[in-house]
Amino acid sequence: MNADTTDQRRLATESEQPAWSADGRRIVFASARDHAARIRVGEDESSWIRQIYGTRTDRAAAACRPLPAGTTARPPGGRAASRPGSPAEREGEGRRRYHPAEMAVAPDLIVDVSGSGRERGRAHGELLRDRIGESLERWDAEVAERMGIPAADHVSGLLGATRFLPAIGAATPDLLEEVRGIAEGAAVSFERILAFNLMDEEWWYSQARGHRHACSLVAIPAGEGRGAILAQNMDLPEVMDGGQTVLRSTAPDGSQTVVLTAAGMIGLTGCSSDGLGVCVNTLSMLNRSPEGLPVAFVLRGLLERRSLAGAEAFLRAVPHASGQHYAVASDGDVAGFECSAGGTVASDGGQGRFWHTNHPLASRDLDPADDDPAGTADSRGRLARLAEAGPDLESAADCEQLLADKRAPLCVAPEAEHNWLTFGSIAMELSSPPSVRIAPGPPDRTPWIDASPTA
Repeated sequence: MNADTTDQRRLATESEQPAWSADGRRIVFASARDHAARIRVGEDESSWIRQIYGTRTDRAAAACRPLPAGTTARPPGGRAASRPGSPAEREGEGRRRYHPAEMAVAPDLIVDVSGSGRERGRAHGELLRDRIGESLERWDAEVAERMGIPAADHVSGLLGATRFLPAIGAATPDLLEEVRGIAEGAAVSFERILAFNLMDEEWWYSQARGHRHACSLVAIPAGEGRGAILAQNMDLPEVMDGGQTVLRSTAPDGSQTVVLTAAGMIGLTGCSSDGLGVCVNTLSMLNRSPEGLPVAFVLRGLLERRSLAGAEAFLRAVPHASGQHYAVASDGDVAGFECSAGGTVASDGGQGRFWHTNHPLASRDLDPADDDPAGTADSRGRLARLAEAGPDLESAADCEQLLADKRAPLCVAPEAEHNWLTFGSIAMELSSPPSVRIAPGPPDRTPWIDASPTA
């Protein structure tokens, strides 16, 4: 994004809301999110809160629609970007980012791409080139600090010590082409984008400590007048914040997938226009394989299936690189599977609705070197909260309210020793057509938006 010097700068400054240019092709806004990484405890907020930035809407997604000339723009849900709260909310010296009491939604959050895998990837990379570059810069700095070596050396070590490419090429060749396309469109190396998509695998390769692995999900079969429901909080390291994106991809056959993701990544959680949805939980205590299919590619591969039976067959057929729980819903039914290097195990108990956090409920393919093979107290506490509330959930709106809960907590905020947060939330009703709502940030302070498939 480039600094904007038009009259819209004055309008945005005075209104403290995003403002459209007269031709409807640019939007300018005071960006707390973009500048939060530079703020530390005690710093004067006035030095940055009124910095105004502009982005061309004709490079953004269809969600970035012009408003009438002379009007101001608000994020979906009708709420404008808010002023930050007090410095006391930052929870400690050295906090990298700042999370205000209410977070705005980027106007170009939803990105539509179509075509072959390579074409979809190139469009993704070109449309989000700036956001991808910023995300990679943050990731490089975090890796260098955590590992004590340049990020480029770490990427070389990760790719040299593993053999993921043969598994990706065999099971999901179109997605491999999509990753190559993202690299081309974003003008970065393929190896760097590939490593960025190996999130779960990088965690176990680097043996990173202090990770919460704090995703929480619920799965509810179809009820009277509604389809099956999947909902989850996607919790990630704080360094990922700022890259939130909804990627809506249309394949040559007209089928469509919608995923919550980070700019530059092929997907974290989502659904297809056929009404098949997938949510996930990391299970870091299960055995892993340096020759398996990485989680991001398993997720998107699942979304190419047309039925729950097809999804289960896919999970049982591919080798798995990382321990992961996959909740799948389709045709009114829901099912859960815990996957690891040792195989795939049904974990939903066969009782209809279920919930899951970050410890295994069925798989016994445990890594003997793991510190918490039975799961952390945090994971067990979140599961207990889901089990308490789960029987009364009857709608996606009920799930949205539950995911904002701070008691367990299900909605995660960064802490002194665990710099994780709820990167985003998703609630899907898998009817025909499916309905998808996403909060691109902690759901207790971020507006939910409609991100349903359009195909």
